[in-house]
Amino acid sequence: MMTGRRPSVTSSVWNSQPIKAPTKLCYALSYAFEPLAATEKRRRQWIQSSFASNLRLRLGSRRLPQELALMISQYCIREYAIAIVSLPMAGPDTSLLDPLRGIWACYIMIDGVQYFSSFANQLSVGAQLILSVEEAANVDRMYIAEDHLGIRQVCVGNSTSPVLDRGGVSGLWWRTLPLHDGAQLRVHTDGLKIRRLESVPSNEISRLAENIAWLTPEPRPDRIRFHSFTSECPTQLQMTSFICNDARTTAYSACWGWPILDLRAHTTDGEDEAPYNEAVMRRKNTVWLYMPVDEGEFISQIWKRSRQLTRELALLIVTNRDRVLLLGPQPQPHSRPCNWSLLHRSDGAPSRIFFDITSPRGGIHKLGFEAPEPVSSRELPLVPAPSSPYPESSSLDDYFYSSAPLENIVELTPCEATVAGRRSVIGLLFRYSDGHQACVGQFRLDCAATPMLVGSSTEMWLSFDTNDGYPFVDAVGISCPPRPMSRTCLYLSWAGKLEWWFSYKQCKLYYREQKSIGTKS
Repeated sequence: MMTGRRPSVTSSVWNSQPIKAPTKLCYALSYAFEPLAATEKRRRQWIQSSFASNLRLRLGSRRLPQELALMISQYCIREYAIAIVSLPMAGPDTSLLDPLRGIWACYIMIDGVQYFSSFANQLSVGAQLILSVEEAANVDRMYIAEDHLGIRQVCVGNSTSPVLDRGGVSGLWWRTLPLHDGAQLRVHTDGLKIRRLESVPSNEISRLAENIAWLTPEPRPDRIRFHSFTSECPTQLQMTSFICNDARTTAYSACWGWPILDLRAHTTDGEDEAPYNEAVMRRKNTVWLYMPVDEGEFISQIWKRSRQLTRELALLIVTNRDRVLLLGPQPQPHSRPCNWSLLHRSDGAPSRIFFDITSPRGGIHKLGFEAPEPVSSRELPLVPAPSSPYPESSSLDDYFYSSAPLENIVELTPCEATVAGRRSVIGLLFRYSDGHQACVGQFRLDCAATPMLVGSSTEMWLSFDTNDGYPFVDAVGISCPPRPMSRTCLYLSWAGKLEWWFSYKQCKLYYREQKSIGTKS
């Protein structure tokens, strides 16, 4: 039975010592930035599993089943996490290191993860050589991998040779430090492990390293062209990227959460559902925008739309086949003219586009481009004008707009997701007889339902329902007469254009003279 005190049965696991986190330990375990939810989940599971294993080892596995040990461990995670790192420790400190003399490193394990505890130019007890004198003479870059608690990996290279693929580890970020002649490394420790490295004296690359961490090792960050997407930008940035116009790309997605939260390219290599789930964890009221690309189609222009408010920021993607996707809400009627600036122009050659995900709830603040700065153009982008009216809306409810022709469709794929506790169809992906694809509404690959073949059908239908007064599509079908009888259905023949307005909580559809249930304003 659990009481307000620590169960006596577990006291032997931490030798019955009172558990109180010292000030120095609190500092050493403080977060440098907000970790991913998956990282926190892994840490909690490791602590719980480690406690259960130690508990069974002390009491005997036959006396205490694993299931019961795991149940007990749920009540002791905080105390056990403190106990396993409650070591004699000094306070924060800094020191200088000469990389040309070689580097020896010692390690410490925290919550099942290995961190560097110290660096030195001389061999000491338990130290391992991570950079020899001979190797140091032939490299000019050091790549530092860190998470929210400290430095976990170090590798070296130079600006002329490709970097080994060491990226993609969840929660791990890389900084690039130059090892130029006479440069030393300033080592910052928190008394338990190494928190930060700096190159002194500094140059352009080392100054970037002080402010920007990368998802993969970046050998020449000084060659990236940066653009501030928002007026306010954090001093410490975490940058990730996608390859624009990769030959394997099949579509692009953007997660909108006032403003853009995430960008990604989908490829023929397959999909990972984690980015979708992580975006949902960041902010519940998100909208996923999707743009398929056909064979031979590529992004030719990227524009930025700006007005006074952050929520009015948007990107506009234009392809070589005049497909246009607005990564942002449609302007409301009678709104002030917006400002457009050309950020990127391409002839189809692959290049990386960088964006920061520093603030999980604050959206993208900075963009980066490998391609050179485009020549400014007086010609403004052509944004498709809706032929249907803007839905009734409150001043705080932004709507996104999409449309697609219905001629020559051979297959449609519904996107089904749970919104406010109700299962709904949030969008449709159409495939045409010539292989072209188009999307209306939202579309997420992890929510794609079974595709429907048009075959000999003469029409499709969409039925609607409301959730607390907010209309949504609850079903879609392809039918031959007789039709399902309902006053809450739209019937669409395979001709004309379907227009789909949507926010994160409701939608409004138009087809010829028909329109769906009115939106809640």
